Amino acid sequence: MNIGVDLDDVLADFHKGWLRYYNDKYGTNFKKSDCYSYKLSDVHNVADKIVVKRIKHFYRTNIFKDLEPIRGAKKAVERIKKRHKLFVITSRPNWTSDTTRTWIKKYFISSFKEVIITNQFGNKDKDSQVDKSEVCKKYRINLIIEDAPTFAYDVAKSGKKVLLLDNPWNKDIVDHKNMKRVRSWKEIIRSLNMKRIVET
Repeated sequence: MNIGVDLDDVLADFHKGWLRYYNDKYGTNFKKSDCYSYKLSDVHNVADKIVVKRIKHFYRTNIFKDLEPIRGAKKAVERIKKRHKLFVITSRPNWTSDTTRTWIKKYFISSFKEVIITNQFGNKDKDSQVDKSEVCKKYRINLIIEDAPTFAYDVAKSGKKVLLLDNPWNKDIVDHKNMKRVRSWKEIIRSLNMKRIVET
């Protein structure tokens, strides 16, 4: 089976690095549990364009380049790739491609068939980005592991299966018949071993 895997907060601990950077730079004390919304402008109570600017600056820092893997991700991916073809699908901007691919190679060498950057973050030009559901269709991906509500719904509504990795910013997401909430990479492995999850 072809499986899509989101990058930030699924493979890489984006929020841990982001909050370390944000708190140090702006003198705040945000914790992961405070991130009740996927929109960081809501969490930090600043305008969207300001948050986008700050995140783009974060992308250029060593903290971003040295993000830690999510707990359990490395061992789980090693197991899953033996039975399935894996694709990274990330909404990061195109210009982060080198940093993104270097990080993946460092922690997940030879684990992914391809790294697909959708260029959706902070990008108002629809013609230069691609929806994750379209990526799934193009690469015949049957299931995606995701944490962002918007992207999870996009893929689920297209008829593909979604394993939604539980996080504070997706607690209030409404259930969808093609979506299953999981709380860890161990649970992801168990779910992939269930016949009803992998059927399409």
